[in-house]
Amino acid sequence: MKRFNGLIDNLDLATKLLVVVFIGILGPMGSQAIFEYQRRCNEVDASFDATVNETLTTLTTSLEGPLWNFSSDGQILVERLVFNPIVKGIVVYDSNMKIFANYSSSSWNMKKASEIETHDSKVTHNNRTIGFLSVHFSLEEKTRQKYFIAMEVMATSFLSICATLFFVFLLIRYVFLSKILRLRGDAEKLRKREMKDSFHWHSGDELNEIGIILDEARATLTGLFDDIDRRNHELSTLNTELEKRVEERSKQAEEAARLASLSEMACGIAHEINNPLAIISAKSRKIRRLCDQGHAETNQLQQEFETIDSTILRISKIINGLRTFSRNGSTDPFENTTVKSILDDALALCQVRFRSHEIDLRLNAFDYQMAIACRPVQLGQVVLNLLNNSFDAIESLPKKWVELNVQDLGSEIEISVKDSGSGVPEEVSRKLMEPFFTTKAVGKGTGLGLSISKGIIDAHHGTLYYDKDSENTRFVIRLPKSHSLDDFRAA
Repeated sequence: MKRFNGLIDNLDLATKLLVVVFIGILGPMGSQAIFEYQRRCNEVDASFDATVNETLTTLTTSLEGPLWNFSSDGQILVERLVFNPIVKGIVVYDSNMKIFANYSSSSWNMKKASEIETHDSKVTHNNRTIGFLSVHFSLEEKTRQKYFIAMEVMATSFLSICATLFFVFLLIRYVFLSKILRLRGDAEKLRKREMKDSFHWHSGDELNEIGIILDEARATLTGLFDDIDRRNHELSTLNTELEKRVEERSKQAEEAARLASLSEMACGIAHEINNPLAIISAKSRKIRRLCDQGHAETNQLQQEFETIDSTILRISKIINGLRTFSRNGSTDPFENTTVKSILDDALALCQVRFRSHEIDLRLNAFDYQMAIACRPVQLGQVVLNLLNNSFDAIESLPKKWVELNVQDLGSEIEISVKDSGSGVPEEVSRKLMEPFFTTKAVGKGTGLGLSISKGIIDAHHGTLYYDKDSENTRFVIRLPKSHSLDDFRAA
């Protein structure tokens, strides 16, 4: 049934209408053809019966004398009386059922007994039976006439149906289908929004009324679409303005997040700078005392001055790192930089803070010559943000350690930060990279760190993700070692 419905659906409208019309006229015209066939067959049967009766009457009357007189002319009479080609055989018996006369046509064929019809009759004289007559009639002519009648009726009915379908097709095609196709074309114009010109429908039948309704819908939709276009333009303008404001607010939020990170490092940096300054001050007093006492030796002074120089270099490195990480590096060009230099700059700003809180900060061994094409400032800020997040997460744990690991993956490098934490709940891990989402106490975190970090890594055509399979809390950065020229332009 489904296959039949699918076949019907694939037919065009004209064919469907012709099928309906054909089914509609097939019944009446078929019934008429059957009635005509039966009528003409009855005429053939009546003509055949009349011939049989006439033949039997003629033979019975003609044989009465020869049978009564036992004349030998009976055989000649039988042969002369056979004038109809449908008579195939005649047998005449006397009253004792002895053959009196016999006639057999040359086309007699007993093998086709179904095509032979036998009629028996009595021959009487003065109300006395004097013989019997058996006549064999052929049904071939009767069957042939019925066959030709059937062929003629079928051919006539077929031609009538074809002629009717042809005229119905012309009627459908030029009266109905042309309007339906025009309606479909107008509906297609509505779909494509080609609605400037009128569809030019006038009053008439139901199809014309549908066309008028379509034309009215065209006029209404034209106004609606114009209004929609105008509103879309207004929305596009508002959207552009909104995107600009969001971009400005994002930059402000990013800047605020960076300043928040710097404020968190301020305490550690102060200790980091105070310690070398105390060393310089102590060495300076010692040198002054040695000089005042006259016990200063050249070698001893040389060692003290080297200590002062290395301490000043240490302070300079901290200040340069602070200056680097406090600025926005999003407009910096990509450059080939060793991974070690990036990690050293990040570690310089947080080592003292980790040490003062007794957190074991580990950097596993890797190839120090490994280089990567990146914006060093931005990548360092991401690493520093991950280190600070680990610090905040494990600060109150009994076991406190953070592990920084670098792996060479061929065309990529992997930088991971793992700490002694036991991981992040699944419902929290799904939101970690969302803007303004934070698990820190109120006033301690902005919720922008990981979101901004992910944006930076995405701009480097890399990935930043939380490792759900790690037993401890682990964040992973994967970056390509090099970029194509198109990547640099896109960045």
